[in-house]
Amino acid sequence: MPAIRDLDPGASPAHFFGAEVRRALIAAGMTLADLAATVPCDASTVSRIEAGTLSPARRFADACDEAFPAMAGWFSRFCHDSRPGPGRTRPGSATGWRPRPGPR
Repeated sequence: MPAIRDLDPGASPAHFFGAEVRRALIAAGMTLADLAATVPCDASTVSRIEAGTLSPARRFADACDEAFPAMAGWFSRFCHDSRPGPGRTRPGSATGWRPRPGPR
């Protein structure tokens, strides 16, 4: 069994998203492969998103919302809110990055 690496959810929006994916997986008793089958994608993609080294696509966030209904749409909202757009400041800019946790 591979070692479980430590996550730093405060490092960036991608790291925070990944930490929430891990938390949801553990709470649901799912594996990376289980979520990968739901998305669909390969388990290595889920692993990179969980580690914060790959930003999730909107489709991935939507699949997480379907896989983890107790999160009440958090993944899609976070994915949308953490991306730059009209009237929004890019995450990690001068305003700083402040993670907002999902429902516990």
